[in-house]
Amino acid sequence: MLGRYTDGEGVMRSRAFPGWATIPSDYNLADARHWHFFFAWIFAFGLLLFMGISLFNGHIRGMIAMRSAEWHPRNLWKTIVDHVRFDFHTAPGEAYNSLQKLSYIAVIFVMLPLMIVTGLAMSPGTDAALHWPSMLFGGRQTARSLHFIIAFSLIGFMVLHVVLVILHKPLVLLRGMTIGHRR
Repeated sequence: MLGRYTDGEGVMRSRAFPGWATIPSDYNLADARHWHFFFAWIFAFGLLLFMGISLFNGHIRGMIAMRSAEWHPRNLWKTIVDHVRFDFHTAPGEAYNSLQKLSYIAVIFVMLPLMIVTGLAMSPGTDAALHWPSMLFGGRQTARSLHFIIAFSLIGFMVLHVVLVILHKPLVLLRGMTIGHRR
């Protein structure tokens, strides 16, 4: 599946990912960069739309905003210990516990915007037109390092998120994650 595989003509190939698992399917760095930017703009505008709608409809204020008691170190530590014990609970009337809220705040308001800005900072076209994104991070290479660190952190968040959903209430929570309906 990954690594060595036989292509459509029966020739053994060594490649990290086979063609069926990549866009573009052949090894073309220029095309891959175009696809990357295409999807990056979709995600950037999608994030902006999500943030705007969430601010307008009260989702952030009602479900993600941390209450003062939730910031207390004792409460945060208890929530971490409960998660390690696979004891997932929330306070009555709350959709998420404090650890979940902190995670969503970090992803939505810190990591995803940083992905966008570091992506712009790495772009030679953006660097030629606007110098501030790359200068904000001390140069394109630092922005590149941060971009990759954040990308792997987001993948780790996603994997951990899905694993915890599967361990807790897989059918109810996966339905909520995919179509947005929770009982």
